Amino acid sequence: MPYKNPKCGIYIITTPNGSAYIGSSYKIENRWSEHKMNLRNGNHHSHRLQMAWNKHKENLIFDIICECERSQLNEMEQRYINLLNPVLNTTHYIKGERLK
Repeated sequence: MPYKNPKCGIYIITTPNGSAYIGSSYKIENRWSEHKMNLRNGNHHSHRLQMAWNKHKENLIFDIICECERSQLNEMEQRYINLLNPVLNTTHYIKGERLK
């Protein structure tokens, strides 16, 4: 489903017990739809997030942490990964290297 005013920025997916996954997108709502489709189909790229979905299903919370310019996505995502240390991410490095 296309959204009229797509939001660009960093988002967090949180379980009821506080475990988190951090991501970024220039169309956050569309990305959330992709996550949910993959989770429902049992084939999400993050096996940790998939296991959380299998346990909590629709009780996962999807929130926007911050909005930013598309050119800032990698830098901002890495900043929030460093800050929040999300246990559901399978890697803590954006594009294969840790950004400052």
